[in-house]
Amino acid sequence: MMRYLTAYLCLTLLSSQVLAKDWDQLYGTEITFDVYRNDHYVGSSVTKFERQQKGWLIKSVMNLKVPILFLLSYKYFYQSNEYWRNDLLQQLDVEEDRNGEIKKINVRTNEESSLLKGQTPLGKVEIKLPILTSNHYNSDVINSDRLLNTLTGAENQYTLVFKGKEKIATNKGVIEANRYRYNGDLKDTEVWYSQSGHWVKLWFKGDDGSNIELRCVYCIK
Repeated sequence: MMRYLTAYLCLTLLSSQVLAKDWDQLYGTEITFDVYRNDHYVGSSVTKFERQQKGWLIKSVMNLKVPILFLLSYKYFYQSNEYWRNDLLQQLDVEEDRNGEIKKINVRTNEESSLLKGQTPLGKVEIKLPILTSNHYNSDVINSDRLLNTLTGAENQYTLVFKGKEKIATNKGVIEANRYRYNGDLKDTEVWYSQSGHWVKLWFKGDDGSNIELRCVYCIK
């Protein structure tokens, strides 16, 4: 009982550190979103949470197919594996396939290091820990100002601007969620979190100026 009480109290503190979460309690084993482009369904986004001996393996996959012409389509595939131990990101492996153009991110650390080091599309990087990722499932981004961009491998500086409360459809019915807009290195991106810290919606501008939305299918345990 004392262990769970201590964990709860730690979660209520605002700090620059990445705070631990019990993903089992928040989400269960996975969360799923439908992806829409200009209000047309184009695919899915799934994040899975696997408890390990000293932390978590968090897998995120997005698979899209966007019609272009009658017999042609644009295919997009994204997969990332995050390895967390002692509440710190230990390793990040990403593969992104944009219609055959493949980019990869492979960064990692060890128990003695305070840096993530490795190869990204931008070249070699060294990123100071602790840091969150841009996979959006962790609402602690609200209290931080830097994250690891899992598309570029760069460290992004940002602020989240509160844009009000909105009603959002979820697997638990319509709930009230807080809407935030990214400013800084991350732009044209908005994210919605429930009062309890569930990620329930995402909006961003695609490379072609289209509106991309992730709508909750299952995002609350």
